[in-house]
Amino acid sequence: MPSDSQVVAAASLLLCYIYWWVALSVMRSAQFKANKEAAEAAASGKAGADVAAGGRGALDERLVHGSRRLRSPSSADRAADGSGPVKFDNHDQTNSKAALTGRGRRAMLAMNNHAEQLPQFGLALVLNLALRGGQCPWAVAGVMAGVAVFRGLHLACYLSDQASIRSLTFLFSTLLTFALYALAFVDL
Repeated sequence: MPSDSQVVAAASLLLCYIYWWVALSVMRSAQFKANKEAAEAAASGKAGADVAAGGRGALDERLVHGSRRLRSPSSADRAADGSGPVKFDNHDQTNSKAALTGRGRRAMLAMNNHAEQLPQFGLALVLNLALRGGQCPWAVAGVMAGVAVFRGLHLACYLSDQASIRSLTFLFSTLLTFALYALAFVDL
């Protein structure tokens, strides 16, 4: 039977994974909403509101993802007259994600950020458990819970466009993750 501190540590890791799913769900919702708007604009024959008018504009050929160039989503992906929201294309999700704006784009960035930090967080837990023979002291569980709280605040700040607070929550969660690595070598 796992100890209470082991349950807290495992729940903290699981919670950070759930945050990733929340960000993914918000991003997908924005993609499907844009797809619906594009379909309605095409069906009505009207341009519809251009979602990309907020300064992002149509993506150009300078956008590069790895070795593959992203094509501009401003032509075939838009309503028949070339304006309106970008349609979601499940066969080419990279361009659909690149065309997101507003909350959908922030959700995509939050999702990517969570995916980048989750492995380091999980590895810190594994290292602590391995070096302690499977035992998880409350100090380790408490720091892990702190990381989970700051990652949740980070997601909320990302979605609500609170950049300064978001940066602080990221800094604190990163420092706590480093603290987990240090705790692995401290006799508690």
